[in-house]
Amino acid sequence: MSPDSDPGETAEWRDAFQALLAAHGPERARYILDELAILAQALRVGWQPALNTPYVNTVAVEMQPVFPGDLAIEERLASLMRWNALAMVARANMAYGELGGHIASYASAADLFETGFNHFFRPRPARASTAATWCSSSRTARPASTPAPFWRAGWPSAT
Repeated sequence: MSPDSDPGETAEWRDAFQALLAAHGPERARYILDELAILAQALRVGWQPALNTPYVNTVAVEMQPVFPGDLAIEERLASLMRWNALAMVARANMAYGELGGHIASYASAADLFETGFNHFFRPRPARASTAATWCSSSRTARPASTPAPFWRAGWPSAT
């Protein structure tokens, strides 16, 4: 962002926006901002508002629990698993060229599994001492990270 060439004018615009917000509320303030963005686009100013979602983390940072593990080790393991996936896809593509690459699919699934196994697929606190963490899945749609012999050996499943 370039330095402010007219701090006085910028202060006036800020004061005007704060007065609008105080007098007419956030809904009117959002409407005016949307109208200004539309006008800037029509006049080809070359600016658009930063894109973000209305998502707001409802748990304050100071209220979040400590990460349940050693982050450095987990990052290293994730890195090794992704390199392993890359090597497997590259080897398969050399043997069977029509397979295509699915590294991005693997990376997305790996992130989902990591989040799930670290934060969601856990026994309820009342049963925490009776069983290890496990997740059930349909045998026809088992995660690629789970070898078939384990499923055949009798792990619990949803089917």
